Amino acid sequence: EENVVQVTSTITTAYLCYYTAEVVCGCSGVIAVVFCGVVTRAFGSALINDPNLMESFWILVEHLLNTLLFALGGVVWGTVVFRGEGSFEAKDWGYLFILYLLLSAIRFFLMFACYPIVSRIGLKSSVREMIFISYGGLRGAVGISLAVALESEVFSATDDAIFHQQTSRLLGMVGGISLLTLFVNGMTAGPLLKHLGLAKISEVREDILEEFHQHFKELLVNDFISLLSNPIFCDVDYTVVKTHVSFLKDLKYDDFKKAVFKNKAGIPSYLYETPNLDNVLPYLINDLEDKDVDLSWLNDIRPPDNPTIPHDHVSEVEVKKSLQRCDSGALLKLVGSTEEMKQLRLLFIEILRSSYKSLIERGKIDVRSGPPGYVAFTLEQGLEIAADKVNQGEPLHGWEATFKLKYSEVKSNDIDAEKASEEGIPPEETRVPCKIKSPHRLHIDVNRAYGFIEAHREARKKFRLEFCQTLETTSESEKLLLKESERETDKAEAFLNAQDPAALRHIEGLLMCGVLLDKAVRHVEKTFNDGILSATEAGELIEEIEEEFIHLRNRKASTNDYPEEMDQEQKENILHWDSVET
Repeated sequence: EENVVQVTSTITTAYLCYYTAEVVCGCSGVIAVVFCGVVTRAFGSALINDPNLMESFWILVEHLLNTLLFALGGVVWGTVVFRGEGSFEAKDWGYLFILYLLLSAIRFFLMFACYPIVSRIGLKSSVREMIFISYGGLRGAVGISLAVALESEVFSATDDAIFHQQTSRLLGMVGGISLLTLFVNGMTAGPLLKHLGLAKISEVREDILEEFHQHFKELLVNDFISLLSNPIFCDVDYTVVKTHVSFLKDLKYDDFKKAVFKNKAGIPSYLYETPNLDNVLPYLINDLEDKDVDLSWLNDIRPPDNPTIPHDHVSEVEVKKSLQRCDSGALLKLVGSTEEMKQLRLLFIEILRSSYKSLIERGKIDVRSGPPGYVAFTLEQGLEIAADKVNQGEPLHGWEATFKLKYSEVKSNDIDAEKASEEGIPPEETRVPCKIKSPHRLHIDVNRAYGFIEAHREARKKFRLEFCQTLETTSESEKLLLKESERETDKAEAFLNAQDPAALRHIEGLLMCGVLLDKAVRHVEKTFNDGILSATEAGELIEEIEEEFIHLRNRKASTNDYPEEMDQEQKENILHWDSVET
């Protein structure tokens, strides 16, 4: 709240400064605000609690007010120039071009008059830099605002036609200078910058960028390997990934091997899961001249048999086994208070909400698929409906509310009907959704199903960390809540298992590409925020990644535009599993 108040106070300061200077003191309010900004920046920046919020707000305000200023200034200037009545005559156009040339010459004179000083202090500007500074200095935002304010004041203070005519002519000249600056200087600044050699990157900078690109690729390869240990992405088609993520297209076997060991070293042993490399290594080995490689190193990337586990760590597998031994009906009888259970469920829904937001921000839920906002809206709607049912005394739901799909009458093998009956699950909740024929719709719903599963897993993990550090201290209410969440993810997994395996695998590959591209954007943003990349360099990389996002979105429904994937027999012949332990 204090951060918002600080931002608001800067607006108040600007307008108060303008009013005091213009109305009370009879001075120029525009110039007063300019100096107010300079002083505030120099002496007040250390007092700001949230510099990012302040900067983002004023960047937005600057853009909006600049747009408004030039739009209104253009309207007023056009009215002055084309309304006749002698305010801006034909000869004034000639004077305008002469004034533009004179102002440019005066600016060159002033800049080079100061050159002996600026070439010896600070950054020590060169002659070429002084030429560009002189050429690119006319813009007109302050000039337009001053001219508009002056005309308004003159028109309100006197009815003298001569004053009106001269003031309007002045506004016409100022607006014309701004127009010529935007069209002439603005459009030729880029070529002039290149001609002067100021846009050329130095050899040192090229080496830095080359090193960054190498590091950037290593980060993406590490992200790729981490995703291969995720059950959702472990079986993806590598041809799909390298088609849509160009940074991985030229991946080499030795670099990949090095990255696998680096990935293992960066993860605690009790959290490490072996990535599935079966669908990647055959392609990398096939690109080698000598395809007879030793794969015994795959034995070294497996997790240790007895990893050191912190005493307060409870794995997902342990919790799942513990919950499988529990009976929902028995747990429900042991729960002391229905109000306690309701509050726990509502708390879990809020944790789910946070998990959804985190997954969307990290790109693990592709909100770009489908109509704009559809995926995020349905997930949020599912939480609202689930919260409403919890308030009515019902257990944790969410799958049906999120998807609103018709269910077939065939029971799934993934949710055992007899076991469901024992645990009190209604028969209709063991049914599997009908298969969706539209590839585009299937992509949307698979994306939501994976997001649903991941969000529940993350929410259960957060819940355990906060409320049940060990299985012994977990209350019956908490066990029941975790079991209800497990039941919801079982429904989502049953839906996925009911789909065509080939189509599902293709969509998994596309989802992985989306996650990798999103991670690439975050790496670029972090590097830019750390000051390693300039705004231009980061912008070029972001544009390249954005093109790949567009390419990915346009080819989601097609499975025929990719290089032919190796069959299982070809992969096994290349990998030579003899050197790897079973």
